[in-house]
Amino acid sequence: MAILLALFLVHPAGAIAPKSEYPGGLIVYQNCLLAISNPVYLGEYVKIVAPVTAYTKIETCPREKCITASGKAADYDIIACPRELPLGTLVEIGETIYECGDRTHPRYDGRFDLWFGTDYRGAIKWGKQLLTIKIYKH
Repeated sequence: MAILLALFLVHPAGAIAPKSEYPGGLIVYQNCLLAISNPVYLGEYVKIVAPVTAYTKIETCPREKCITASGKAADYDIIACPRELPLGTLVEIGETIYECGDRTHPRYDGRFDLWFGTDYRGAIKWGKQLLTIKIYKH
């Protein structure tokens, strides 16, 4: 039995965009991370409820390239995570997988921070939400 999946990702701001707009974009289906052709089992996870906020280039790095704690450029598939999670840990919020590639400020440790690019209004609209997060064993 063949199953045809439309590969779409949901941007944190709520817009649904085709995978082609997200280079290297990923989608989760039945606890598997689906890349362009190779499904990868994500393994065991722990579910928590934690605050999730948003940040943008405008307030963090307006005049330079935004580089995360992992050394990678900030992007929509990277999330700032609490310090207790190792960089590279995969987390799932909604149906989107993020890599812990950045850190929140110590005064905000315990929350997760989504990258909204230059969409400052979208980040403000997002606000602070308590969401269920799956943290995959690293």
